[in-house]
Amino acid sequence: MIAIQNVRLFDGENISKSATVEVEGQHIATVLSGETPPRTDSGCQIVDGRNHTLLPGLIDAHTHVFGSVANLRTALAFGVTTELDMFSFPPELTSLLYEVVEEDDGLADLLSAGSVVCKPGGHPTQLMTALPTLSQPQEAEEFVAQRHKEGSRLLKLIFDNGRHAGFDLEMLDLDTASAAVRAGHARNMICVAHACDIAAVRMALSAGVDALTHVPVEGPLPEDVVRQCVQQGVTIIPTLTMMEMSTADTGRALAGDVLISQNLSADDVHAIRCGREGLAVGSGDLRHAMASTLRLHRAGVPVLAGTDANNAPGRLSPVVHGASLHRELELLVKAGLTPLEALASTTSGPADLFNLTDRGRVEPGRNADLVLVAGDPTTDITATRSITRVWRRGTPFDLDGFRASVT
Repeated sequence: MIAIQNVRLFDGENISKSATVEVEGQHIATVLSGETPPRTDSGCQIVDGRNHTLLPGLIDAHTHVFGSVANLRTALAFGVTTELDMFSFPPELTSLLYEVVEEDDGLADLLSAGSVVCKPGGHPTQLMTALPTLSQPQEAEEFVAQRHKEGSRLLKLIFDNGRHAGFDLEMLDLDTASAAVRAGHARNMICVAHACDIAAVRMALSAGVDALTHVPVEGPLPEDVVRQCVQQGVTIIPTLTMMEMSTADTGRALAGDVLISQNLSADDVHAIRCGREGLAVGSGDLRHAMASTLRLHRAGVPVLAGTDANNAPGRLSPVVHGASLHRELELLVKAGLTPLEALASTTSGPADLFNLTDRGRVEPGRNADLVLVAGDPTTDITATRSITRVWRRGTPFDLDGFRASVT
């Protein structure tokens, strides 16, 4: 038994100024409001939560693990207990990762889309030629059935002609994309669209997807697109951290925060500090993505925190697993969400969309995926970086040991 006593609690939706959360095995056993007398039973580990805030384990709604166990360990050090992996190949690697995270609570859990739905010659085949592809509507049922059989927990569709990045790529047509979405929904798969420009967003909405990932930096989303998102009940995963890195803006200041750098290798710190240096930078403006995110939010469109983290050993990127989620939360608040809304966007929000009924909230019966931070992130979102303890399924993560290993 673990008892986290007299702690400020954000349970995924609401705040309690003082609460005690008791953990039994892998699950949350009880949540008690108000000051609680110290327990005296010898079998209970007491954690003093005064001047701290307890959060549900954070969920990054858009990452790319690339088969790296190291990414999942780093994510957990930053309080990210679940990653939604939006592309993984080959399927044997995805299956292996599922087995590893089930056995090792020292890693973030993951749910993976596996192989994406893309057209021959479409993104990301310019980077990985061996991917399965979809050409015609009549092939969609078999294509999606195979992804589901391989272990894909959600369906990721690519609407991207590559021109924003200097490529000229093939893109799914509307009939084929719509057929894939129908096949996904028939298997209770949440369908997520990669759409980086306004035309792609329109097509993805017409295809009937459940969520859009990325918010265009080319210009503000038109009002009719915002209305369509509301009418169709679509969720948005802006990935402002990635959009920031695709423009002249960068999140380099993240590397200078010791609360971030203490959990990162020197290579990852260097990658963040360099930002897009030496890489092609688009002509887009992050302010468009920020403004569109706020307009969608004010219209009632659910907003989820996702980073598009894609670093891996031997593959440096300025958008780093775990660390970048804290930048994403900061950017969401700068865009106009309240700190409380930003916290929900990385806890109860993704749990609701992706039907993760065993996590995302602090309530009895749920997984004891928990993060204890010093200070109050419900008023200062950067306090999410002041992590003092992390538990995945009730198992404490060895933060000190991890930090020693990366320095």
